[in-house]
Amino acid sequence: MVLRLLLSLTLLIALYTPLYSQSYTFNRLSITDGLLSNNVLTVTQDPRGYIWLGTENGLQRYDGTHFRTVWNERADQVLLKKMAGC
Repeated sequence: MVLRLLLSLTLLIALYTPLYSQSYTFNRLSITDGLLSNNVLTVTQDPRGYIWLGTENGLQRYDGTHFRTVWNERADQVLLKKMAGC
């Protein structure tokens, strides 16, 4: 009886778990998309939603569609100051 209950509970959990799974979409960005280098050293997101990428060839800000080059030297880390109004 206990074995049957345990087996039923395990089966129920196994069937119920995929209902709560999330799907994610991943986009790969490269030099052809405007990235300075395919070797990204650091990534962070600021309070406004911009993605900051530090690469071997510089620092860039990505807004979801375009890259903006901020600095043309190697960026090993990105440190963000707290922005006023964010």
